[in-house]
Amino acid sequence: MWRGSDLQGRFKDHQVGMLCKTDSDVRRYYRFQVELSEGSDDMDDATPTNLRVLRLLAERLVTDRGSDITALCKQLQELAPPSVASDYGVA
Repeated sequence: MWRGSDLQGRFKDHQVGMLCKTDSDVRRYYRFQVELSEGSDDMDDATPTNLRVLRLLAERLVTDRGSDITALCKQLQELAPPSVASDYGVA
């Protein structure tokens, strides 16, 4: 079941992916999103049940997309100016 905003997100994802396309093998665009099939998508729903559902979804995202997250972090570290990298203990 795709909601209107989900369809808009998928369309924007496609558009940005096309805009960020390069001739190199370097990936320039990452999208990290889960479908909220459980819990509430209300931004102000901080009930214990909803927070538990969101945490489980986040953990699943990290597990499923861990290699993409690692690749993005590596790219960001390589692009960071030396002063920023040293501030955060990145060599």
